[in-house]
Amino acid sequence: DALRGALLPFMPTYVKSDDLNDIPEHCLVRTCDTALLEMHFYFRNRCCAHAVIERFGGSVEAIFARENEEVLYRERYAMLFGCSGSIALEVLRRLKLHGAPGAFDAAVACLTSEERLPCLADGDSVHVAPEWSDLSIRVLPWEPARFARTWLGGGNAIVTMEQTGLEADIPLFALRRGYASDATPAAARVLCA
Repeated sequence: DALRGALLPFMPTYVKSDDLNDIPEHCLVRTCDTALLEMHFYFRNRCCAHAVIERFGGSVEAIFARENEEVLYRERYAMLFGCSGSIALEVLRRLKLHGAPGAFDAAVACLTSEERLPCLADGDSVHVAPEWSDLSIRVLPWEPARFARTWLGGGNAIVTMEQTGLEADIPLFALRRGYASDATPAAARVLCA
C-alpha cells in the first residue's frame, strides 16, 4: 500500500543536529534538534529500493554503477536511511520479482564482473577452514592463509597457512577471500549476503 501511495508510512522525528543517533524522547523537542521525516522500519528497505529503481528507470548498469556504491552498500548511508545495509539486496529482490525479463541476471552479471570482483592471484589473503571434513564441528574455525594456485579443474586450492608456513590442499567451498573490513568490494558484500 505504501509503494502504491495508498498509505504513507512517514512520521516526523527530531534528532540532534550533528548526531543522527541522538533522538529525544517522544514529543520532546530541543532547541538544537533538526526535524527529519522518519519512515516505519518495515517499509524502509522497500521504499529505498523502489526509489533507486525508479530513479534509474530500471537500468541495472546505472543502478549498480560504481558511483552508487556509497548509497547502496556503505553502512554510513544505510544507517542514515535506516536500511540496515541491505538496499542493494532489496533492489535485487525487486528486480527478480518485478523487474523486466533478464534484469536480475543482468544485475548479477554486473556485480560479478572481473572489474568488480577480481580473480584470486598468487599471494592474495584468504581464510580457510582446514577442518572442513570433520562433521562433528558445528561452526568451522577460519584461519588466515595465502592463496597459491588452483588445481583439479579449479575445484581445490593450494594455500600456504600463515601460522605454520605449510602448504595445504583446500576445496574451494572451504576457502573465502580475506579482505580488510573496509576493502571488501561492495559487490562481494551483496552477493555473499
